[in-house]
Amino acid sequence: MPDEGATTNDDALADAAAGFAHELNNGLAAIMNLAQLARMKSGSDEVGALLGEVEQAGLRTAELVGGLALLARPGGGEPRAVPLAAAVHAGVLAVRCRLRDARVAVEVAVPRDLPPAHCPAGLLPRVVADALRHAAAQGVREVRIDGGAEVVGTGAAERACVWLDASPPAVAGWLADAGRRRGVDVVGGRLRFETA
Repeated sequence: MPDEGATTNDDALADAAAGFAHELNNGLAAIMNLAQLARMKSGSDEVGALLGEVEQAGLRTAELVGGLALLARPGGGEPRAVPLAAAVHAGVLAVRCRLRDARVAVEVAVPRDLPPAHCPAGLLPRVVADALRHAAAQGVREVRIDGGAEVVGTGAAERACVWLDASPPAVAGWLADAGRRRGVDVVGGRLRFETA
């Protein structure tokens, strides 16, 4: 029988993390908006380029903050709209110390504008983190995680999906195995999710 007190504490922690992420994103949005405004008003190409870098750093940080909120949510629970890129970054963030110590470079090539996956919020970060832990333990030095969208089925059975894959092939296999263990649909070696 589940411990109701533990569940309540987990829910409170998840709500606090979501609120924290929301407040951080508000601050980041203000910084990025001011940097954009300053860049537009700047007469200097050099200053404009520096302010553009501030905007890009803000976007990357906002994505990581969104990932932290995803990590706070349990792996189970009701499916919801989960941004694929943020979920992957959250998985990388969860094992960043291990990756750094093992000198594993991870490139995330998941477009930010993909439709969100329909799955429990904490599921994808945990699957990605599992695969990356295995990669670090096996001495892999470079990992690339890709994502995309596709339409599957025909006629009335047609539906939009998003997918996640990795390279080298060994990491793709570990990612697929981690997904299968958690009930994710794996097709052609890729994790596949219906869109929200």
